[in-house]
Amino acid sequence: MTVTQDIIARVRVRAYDEKTRTDQVDVFLPKIRDPLLDAEVDHFEGQTGIKLPELIRRIYCEIGDGGFGPGYGFLPMLQPESKYDDSVLNLYSVVRDSTVEEPNWRWPKAIIPLVDFGCAIRACVDCESELVVVDDPNISDSGGVQEFLDQQSSLEDWLGRWCDGESLWDRIHRMTPPTRRCTNRLAVCHHSCIRENTARYWSQVS
Repeated sequence: MTVTQDIIARVRVRAYDEKTRTDQVDVFLPKIRDPLLDAEVDHFEGQTGIKLPELIRRIYCEIGDGGFGPGYGFLPMLQPESKYDDSVLNLYSVVRDSTVEEPNWRWPKAIIPLVDFGCAIRACVDCESELVVVDDPNISDSGGVQEFLDQQSSLEDWLGRWCDGESLWDRIHRMTPPTRRCTNRLAVCHHSCIRENTARYWSQVS
């Protein structure tokens, strides 16, 4: 069994167990969405111009289109659950929007938001290096500049830690200082979350 096959098998075990499907099953138990077809992943790649790592393709085609994983789980790749939810493609389109009226707006092309931790905090994958970084706009400086939090892990290693029971939420802010910068839109979390939804904000009372 190759390393990728091994991690797919381990993630599947956690995903299919309702007690371990996500880190937030005590708050909300999501339903695993049906796996994608290869043609649907091809569509994502065609829309974004990004070649996805094999591990991401296999997770979405062999386990499911979101509804499991660290935090609140993997985001759906193409279609959100509702108009109030996000998908990888929708979020990527927002953060890469070149029409935003912010002169310093920059989001690296190869980085895609993949896993939802709530409050607009998302684990992302650099599809060129396959390393995991976290986008937490709640810690942007006063100038609106956002720094990715380097998790010092490949996606495979990061998911392996999750399968071993490590709290990836606790890991997010204890890693070394961020090294990649971009500007990001405002996201605030107190008793409600202000999140991006395509081209606008919406609020959800927790």
